[in-house]
Amino acid sequence: MRNLFLGIVFLGASVISPVAAQPPTDGIGTKRAVEPLSIAGQSARYRVADMCSIAGDGKSCATIIQVNNLRANSTCNVGVEFNFGGNVGGPACTLTYGSLNPKEQITLCSRDIGRPESCNVVCNPPLTFNSGYATIYSTCSEIGIQATIVTTNADDSVVTSRSSVNLVALPPPLRTLPAGRGD
Repeated sequence: MRNLFLGIVFLGASVISPVAAQPPTDGIGTKRAVEPLSIAGQSARYRVADMCSIAGDGKSCATIIQVNNLRANSTCNVGVEFNFGGNVGGPACTLTYGSLNPKEQITLCSRDIGRPESCNVVCNPPLTFNSGYATIYSTCSEIGIQATIVTTNADDSVVTSRSSVNLVALPPPLRTLPAGRGD
């Protein structure tokens, strides 16, 4: 428990809880398994509870995820999957970023809304009519995360609100035992 506490950092109003998340449902209550993004050596996974990415519908929104490598001496690989609410057909967008240097920050976005946000990696094509959740993966447990939903007017020229989104620490992925073990 001590390592978990030291490896998780609060940024802004985001909340990270070491409680295991419930498997997502298909929208009608049936629980289903989620296939994780494959990042070799991943040691940390977090669920962004709400994701919004809508363009030009009276008001628009985008989900902005900032990841900070808090390690002093080593790089981290980072990935984000943006998923529909029921995860119909798999992730709507998968972003990966390798070699996040020590003390460096990366900003991953569901779509680019221009200034004041500066996105390093953006979904292509941009997500323009989506809501659901996102999952963050990293090879480092010493990361800081801030997830924000930015709401704008229809043409993204005016930011009308910024809302921090709750984060939940997920358990590590299950490992497959070699044949003949674990019977």
